[in-house]
Amino acid sequence: MTASPIFAQIVTKNIVKSQIPAGQEISQLTFESIIQGPEKNAFNNDLLKGKVVMLEFWGTWCAPCIKHFPKLNDLATSFSEEGFVIISITDEAEEIVRPFLKRRPLNTWVVSDTDRSVIDDFGVNVFPTTVIIDKNGKVHEYVKIDDIDKDYIKGLIESTSSPEKVSFNLNDASQPKKGVQKIQFKGASSQESKAAPTYSLSITKDSTAKFEGGILGKKMGLIDMKGWSVRKAIANAFNISQTLVEGNEELLNTKLNVKLNMPRHQEELVNMLLKEGLKKELGLTIKPQEKEIELLVLSAPNGLSKYLKAPKSTKGKFSADDGVIAGRHWTLNSLIKNIEATLGESVFDDTQLSERYDYDLYWDHNDPQSINEALKEQLGLVLEKKIKKVESLTVEKAVTKS
Repeated sequence: MTASPIFAQIVTKNIVKSQIPAGQEISQLTFESIIQGPEKNAFNNDLLKGKVVMLEFWGTWCAPCIKHFPKLNDLATSFSEEGFVIISITDEAEEIVRPFLKRRPLNTWVVSDTDRSVIDDFGVNVFPTTVIIDKNGKVHEYVKIDDIDKDYIKGLIESTSSPEKVSFNLNDASQPKKGVQKIQFKGASSQESKAAPTYSLSITKDSTAKFEGGILGKKMGLIDMKGWSVRKAIANAFNISQTLVEGNEELLNTKLNVKLNMPRHQEELVNMLLKEGLKKELGLTIKPQEKEIELLVLSAPNGLSKYLKAPKSTKGKFSADDGVIAGRHWTLNSLIKNIEATLGESVFDDTQLSERYDYDLYWDHNDPQSINEALKEQLGLVLEKKIKKVESLTVEKAVTKS
């Protein structure tokens, strides 16, 4: 059995932003550094004038972004001589991005926007985000990379619209930026921002849900999950593998919409609220019990490998998509959850690696078992079957006294 990755959409900030609207001319784009592309002294206005420009906002930690590298490389190569340029924009520093590109080549221009000025101008709070700028230097549309193909790009290139005056500037961070959009936070006034923190939790059944998705940010104090199964909600609340949550399958597969909002950095309290909320709202009893079972055990026979690197940033980020897992300043816990989701089996952590690391893992998503070899080759970790004593959870409907 295979399952969807734990995280599918990467929200960079929980805010509502203004964005440069379609049809508006982009007078200039200014970045801190050009990591990959033409030489800096060749980066002038004429370089992009009259060309279709695709801005791809991404991060080295963003698995859905990395998943699309083959497509971006194909588009960049196919239209390199036909008036089309892809500029991949990250908010990470050059010293982080360059080593990553050696491992995962990207054939586009790559630039660093560490102060997030361009990212904020375009109102980007989800990675990946794709923005198309037409030959006249105007925003054509915000589009999903999945919706772009060669015919789409060819149509834009062959558009008969005559180029107007375009002024792109990509190499002088000292110039003032035009058209900067103000960030608008939810709860607009300063008085609201000083109000006492709120704690809210809503759990409702949703029999119509066909898909699972949303925001799962326990460290941020934010959960907004739709179509979440009772089994997955309980597993997250108790920090246990969903394969160790047992009970009536119809009950455990019941779909929920779960919303939680509270101050950041209180993950233990988030878990407690989820546990109590699930019990109360759904009328459940959840009983722990120990038992011996055969399960997959993840170990690090040679200790900390060179592939699990010391974090280069203090900001923790993690994401996963088909065949890709990426962690920055992150523990192995989320890696293990995604291995379980990929293989549909419980995984016991016997690595004794409890610190935070930078790591990447790639495998053939059409062959789930290929993750075993990938773990060994790319992270120095071994996954094998063993008998272990573990704690499982038995979930039942609470018996009401008459």
